[in-house]
Amino acid sequence: SGVLRQLEHPNSVLRMGTHAQMALRILLNRSVDYLDIIEMYTIAINHCREILYSEDHGQADSLIVKVSAAKRELEQLLKCVEPFVEKVLPMLHDTASHHGEEALSDRLCKHHVFDMQNNFVQFV
Repeated sequence: SGVLRQLEHPNSVLRMGTHAQMALRILLNRSVDYLDIIEMYTIAINHCREILYSEDHGQADSLIVKVSAAKRELEQLLKCVEPFVEKVLPMLHDTASHHGEEALSDRLCKHHVFDMQNNFVQFV
């Protein structure tokens, strides 16, 4: 996948920093992918609705089936993501939150977790 291709390059951004940074960056990238998926489905559903409401639709049953299928797929995706959001994200947040003086790598990890939380809030 994209992560493996990025890791092939010796100067990849994913290779810079600590192992925790790399793992969190990979998770953050995946959370962005989920937002892209939501955007794609939203555009497709809205397009089908526009066609359905136009006067020349002629394929109402087919479009309704497509919209229903897209909504079911999104519900399935949400079921896959919710356990991560409910169980793993809070643990990542607790792990990334340190008290006192923070090293740069700790701050980057904290920012990755924060960005991930924002992405999943938008997704859910």
